[in-house]
Amino acid sequence: MSQYLSILYNHTISTIILCTIFLLVSTNQILSQNELDEKFQVVGHLEINEVFFSDPSSIKITTDSSGDILISDILQKSVFKFNNQGNLVRTIGREGQGPGEFNYISHVTVTFEDNYLVVDAMGRSALFDTNGDLVDTYLLPAMITNMTNLPENKVLIPSRGIGGVKSNLLQILNMDTGKVESGFFEQPFDVIEYGGVLAMVTSYVHTATDGNSIFAIIPFLNSMYHFDINGNLQRKFEDIGFSHFRPLQKYSRGRIPNEKVSETMMSFSTIDRVFYTSRETLLIQYCDYTKFGAFRPDGTFETEIIYSLAEIDLSGNILFEQRDTPRLLGHDTFSDQYFFYEKPNELNDDQVIITKVIIK
Repeated sequence: MSQYLSILYNHTISTIILCTIFLLVSTNQILSQNELDEKFQVVGHLEINEVFFSDPSSIKITTDSSGDILISDILQKSVFKFNNQGNLVRTIGREGQGPGEFNYISHVTVTFEDNYLVVDAMGRSALFDTNGDLVDTYLLPAMITNMTNLPENKVLIPSRGIGGVKSNLLQILNMDTGKVESGFFEQPFDVIEYGGVLAMVTSYVHTATDGNSIFAIIPFLNSMYHFDINGNLQRKFEDIGFSHFRPLQKYSRGRIPNEKVSETMMSFSTIDRVFYTSRETLLIQYCDYTKFGAFRPDGTFETEIIYSLAEIDLSGNILFEQRDTPRLLGHDTFSDQYFFYEKPNELNDDQVIITKVIIK
């Protein structure tokens, strides 16, 4: 684990995978015992016992058209495919540097052709069919933690901003040609103005789409941009107005000193889950560090996180918001179900319990 932290730091890709890994202590409520049961209806549970995840609250879940569930975790070298009863069907990918091999899987998406696009944190990616056979490989930007399917077999991918340069935050990958066709959304901030803190933020933009429009959210500034499907800006919302969200403040005195990093990381919120719902709204989860400990000799550190969940309409109005919620792990776009992490019985720490819900 310490070797992995060193790699991320030396490459300045992301010193910390914010709200994703190494959450040795975090807040995880049980959905059935939370006020969220007024908003969501529980439709089932999955018990995962065949694969060990060191931090189950950091896993990501997506599904294919057959209802099979794909689980990824940045500390794993493969993607795990389960049926809807929670039984392991197959393992996709393996550790290595070659085609279809990974070191740190940062995201998986299911394309419109029902193939699996798997992205490594260092930029390597691979396309697999439903049998787990390699179809193609791509070289994409590093640290992709979210992707959005677009019409015509294209995928919207985020990129990280560059200090002093107004680069595009979004690019369109054509899955048929394997090439990035175009980019848009010139970054509305300067990385340098935040004292190096953005090196610790996983993604500079999260996206969702209704098939006709693209909604892009700057996760540390609480601002949303509405584009048409071709990337033309239609509207922007500078402040969504979440009750508990704290935007990152600019730092004008150069790089933040090392002794101030923990304090700074606990001073702002970040959005790390955005899903378009069948209600024509956005379901958003953001999080706050309530504890950000110093590095230990073994390369780990102790953190505590509180998650908040909100639903907004496409004009940025808050429809629902709840503090201190379970971790939202993913979305089944085919059935419009959502997956929450539920902490298992202490007698069986190797078990992962996933609660499936629908919005009432």
